Amino acid sequence: MGVFDLDKIKRAHQRFLAEHSRQVGVALKPEMLTPWVWRYVSQHGGFTSRTGNLVKKSKVTLIRRGKNRLVRVSNNAKYANAQDGGSGLYGPKRRKYLIRPKNAKALRFVKNGRFIFARSVMHPGVHPTRFLYNANDALFRATKQWLRMAMRRAADKF
Repeated sequence: MGVFDLDKIKRAHQRFLAEHSRQVGVALKPEMLTPWVWRYVSQHGGFTSRTGNLVKKSKVTLIRRGKNRLVRVSNNAKYANAQDGGSGLYGPKRRKYLIRPKNAKALRFVKNGRFIFARSVMHPGVHPTRFLYNANDALFRATKQWLRMAMRRAADKF
């Protein structure tokens, strides 16, 4: 029958827990997560980026609530809510909205390969892309997998 050194097991367990805490701290640094969110939003955002503004203004913040820490993906671009949640017929108001030119006498857009000029247009709105929700969900899955691999490596040491 074998003899167990419980103190040795206890010390190894404490080292494992310390490594776990360190890895969680590394995994939840906003400066590490924000570039990952930029990459995800630019590749899987569900929209065609013309200026890159939605990607650049996406950021990760860490919210502490007592012992709990929450990771939040947000975007402070003016049109981020409309892009994420939809607008017009596809948004919360569920109706078209009027668009008028700001800096010219008429609006110009392409329809059936021809330029159309109009003083105002009833715009149907934008379909929601849910890019913030999807980025948050993907970030959760990626962080969970990263932590799983880091803890597997830590467990192999002991």
